[in-house]
Amino acid sequence: MEIGIAFIVLAGFVLINIVYYFFLARVGFYKSPQNTTSQDAVSVIVCSKNEQDNLKVLVPLLLQQNHPSFEIILINDASIDDTLEVIEQFQELDHRIKKVDVVNNESFWGNKKYALTLGIKKAVNEKLIFIDADCKPSSQSWLQIMADGFTENKSIILGYGAYEKKKYSILNALIRYETGLTAIQYMSYALHGNPYMGVGRNLAYTSKQFYDVSGFIDHMKVLGGDDDLFVNQAATRDNTAVIIEPDAFTVSTPPKNTWSTWWTQKRRHINTASHYKANINSY
Repeated sequence: MEIGIAFIVLAGFVLINIVYYFFLARVGFYKSPQNTTSQDAVSVIVCSKNEQDNLKVLVPLLLQQNHPSFEIILINDASIDDTLEVIEQFQELDHRIKKVDVVNNESFWGNKKYALTLGIKKAVNEKLIFIDADCKPSSQSWLQIMADGFTENKSIILGYGAYEKKKYSILNALIRYETGLTAIQYMSYALHGNPYMGVGRNLAYTSKQFYDVSGFIDHMKVLGGDDDLFVNQAATRDNTAVIIEPDAFTVSTPPKNTWSTWWTQKRRHINTASHYKANINSY
């Protein structure tokens, strides 16, 4: 029986999809390296803009982390609520908390990268671990496991930032599905030697790595991209590690509650992705 062109095309698409899913499957069988527990001091950096309520939840959880030596840099990014007051209250209670109060600069108005740069300059430790104010560590071991990802050669650590489940919400299910699929993709690519993005909800890198690429200067004017554009610029197959231990996840509430606001957020992400560069240093 003669095989039609349509069948050949269909078979080709099926084969391509099988190969691609095998490519992505690597992350499902990957186990993070079991490094000796790191004792090196680290700096946790949290950028907060109108996050007074979230900080009241997050900061106590950070202070309970079982890492032996860390500081917490709390950045008030020109908030108009009581974020600064909340930060100052925590600062009075624990010496590990350091404050950065950002006043909007005309050249970088409302730019999170400007606020993060000031926070990084404030940090006294070379190893920096980032978490968003609306996130929560999944365990008291989060900080230690992420810090263990740093080695002599690994200066960028990609973690997973999940979203909480909401019952009876199709939008929430879509957000969680998309988040998981995106993580599988960028982590699998990183494991295959081509790291191209990360998420600021759970990300780590060294200050040396930050300064080696002149920070965010190449994309400072781009709204967003403090995480994925930085990783796209700085990550290579040799300097990047992936951490997928469940105890090292962060979890946050989906910030967008309507389809229109979610779509606006997706358009911004698509615009950011258009600035990705081929990571020729990965090979």
